[in-house]
Amino acid sequence: ILPEGKGSVTGIFSNYYNDYQLYLRNLEDVNFTQPRCDYSSTLEPTLSLLEVKEMYTGSMVEFGVNNNFVIEGYVISSDKNGNFKNKLVIQNTIEKPTAGIQLLLDTEEIFQQYNIGDKIFLKLDMLYMTENDGVLTIGYPNGTKISKIESEAVGDFIFNSGENYQLTPTEILINETVNQNYESTLVTVKNIQLTENELGSAFTFFSGNSDGIRILESCNEPIKLSIFTNGNATFANELFPEGSGNITGVLANYLELREKEDVQFNQPYEICPVIIPKIMITEIADPKNSVSARFIELYNAGETEINLSGWKLNKYINGATLVSGTPLDLSEIIIPVGGFAIIGNTDYKTQFNDTPIIESTYISGNGDDVYELVDAAGNTIDIFGVIGEDGNGTNWEYLDGKAVRNTDVIEPNNSFTISEWTIYSAVSNSLITNPNTPQNAPIDFNPNQR
Repeated sequence: ILPEGKGSVTGIFSNYYNDYQLYLRNLEDVNFTQPRCDYSSTLEPTLSLLEVKEMYTGSMVEFGVNNNFVIEGYVISSDKNGNFKNKLVIQNTIEKPTAGIQLLLDTEEIFQQYNIGDKIFLKLDMLYMTENDGVLTIGYPNGTKISKIESEAVGDFIFNSGENYQLTPTEILINETVNQNYESTLVTVKNIQLTENELGSAFTFFSGNSDGIRILESCNEPIKLSIFTNGNATFANELFPEGSGNITGVLANYLELREKEDVQFNQPYEICPVIIPKIMITEIADPKNSVSARFIELYNAGETEINLSGWKLNKYINGATLVSGTPLDLSEIIIPVGGFAIIGNTDYKTQFNDTPIIESTYISGNGDDVYELVDAAGNTIDIFGVIGEDGNGTNWEYLDGKAVRNTDVIEPNNSFTISEWTIYSAVSNSLITNPNTPQNAPIDFNPNQR
């Protein structure tokens, strides 16, 4: 084993092409009798991992050359068993982290240098950051993507403090796996099992070395969770445990395991009922007397309480074909059976003497704009209006009025159908149901009712 510590080395000084080298004659030529000094002990973080993540606003971040950007983090990944190939994932604390990020390294057996729980320092100068396949990533630039830091340069950026800590995974439920606050952090997903059609499967396949994705579920939750396993993982060809229980791993757009033992299924398997979310848009309001009292009403027409974690409300203004602005995140909403959720602009509370579930200026449709309800998987669940069409002069124009879902409609429709709606508007438009009928708040609206 190579001697540890600090001291002197005796040898024959030479070179091999352009590399200078010392040739040792025997073990005694290395005389390390003093404790080693560690460069990492001279490093101090100059900004937090959370601050680094907040630098990303949709385009590649260049950390520059002389900014002295240094962050500290704790290693939560390991390639010892074949997953996390060429990846090192760190988070900002040993428990209850608020930020995590992945680094790409052109290095094999990363675990030999950086173990789970090691505190490391990362020098960001000369590195870049952007999303790779939806996951915020640090490394070298490669067009619009991030590529791996070269093996021989890894030590110029990552420094192991020599301190190791016991990590505490954050315990979450499956409906929380779409929460971006948990991206690239260590989590334990509780009360989970394979979907019924996945029973009897291997982590990947029973033979070969192709990568594999397994789908897991929790009963009474519509959200599914993908588990990724590298085809070269030591457990890739083994049977995925059956039963139900908890799984620990690093969460990104899927969950990645560090070892087979991250799956702890010690409860019996349960056949889950099929859940079909029936969340509908049932009223869109554009009060003539208060543009800031606009609101959208959602209604649960199904037979199961629905958690909207990961769901979004998209808006398309003035005939746009692309989502306008940042979609409204609906993750804080849970709608019981037969229940409503009001998303209102800033004056909704005053006008209607009612507190909306979400208050947002995103609710700004002025009679010709489209609203689209999208689930955590990106599927359109319900929609009002025609994407790419300006509503002015159409049969769905609701300027200074409202659009109300007919009560005989009892499930959402991902294709807009005007016959499902009754339209009121101040405009003289013979195509709509009720032209020349301006609506004023609060008297002409019925939030939280059908």
